[in-house]
Amino acid sequence: MPSPVFSIAPVTYSIRYTGSNSADINIQVPNISIVSEVNGVLTLDVNGNHLPVPTGDWILFNGNGVSALPDFLYVKEWVCNATCSEIAGLPALVDDVSDLGSDVSALAGVFVRAVGVAPVPSLLASATANVNVQLQPAMPDASYAAYATLFAGIGIGALQVNSITVVDVDTVTVVVENTGLLTLAGANVMVHAID
Repeated sequence: MPSPVFSIAPVTYSIRYTGSNSADINIQVPNISIVSEVNGVLTLDVNGNHLPVPTGDWILFNGNGVSALPDFLYVKEWVCNATCSEIAGLPALVDDVSDLGSDVSALAGVFVRAVGVAPVPSLLASATANVNVQLQPAMPDASYAAYATLFAGIGIGALQVNSITVVDVDTVTVVVENTGLLTLAGANVMVHAID
């Protein structure tokens, strides 16, 4: 009999930026430094990249890194409040899920259902680019929410996401801007879609 496979994720901690707790954040979140705190936006330096955190957003951190999420997304993806009746019903739920087989689309709730990655073209200073990201697999319809993250093996602190537009069931357009003074190349944008 084969051994069971377990998905292991690092423990993730979070702290909400209130607009006045930057000193607490600086103490609690490892491997960051505060760049600025202006007009209700705390800007952190995370490994050479700037991470803006508006008032009310959450900072998530673990051994793998630091990220920020808006409150509505944090509540939707990270908060879990189980009631006793829900916990008591888990054995039946497990039986129901195991009966689904490979038909994952029958599951309801908030799950990342599709992901896509696309390269950002070289951007001159102050330039913007529309990056079309193809999602895999396609979503059931175009009424999903899409979220974008920039990443690269280089410093991309001057790149920012200006807008995210759902085009159709498998395409999202992300407008990326270079707010810096130098041409930037080698970045990517990752989109995850939830319903």
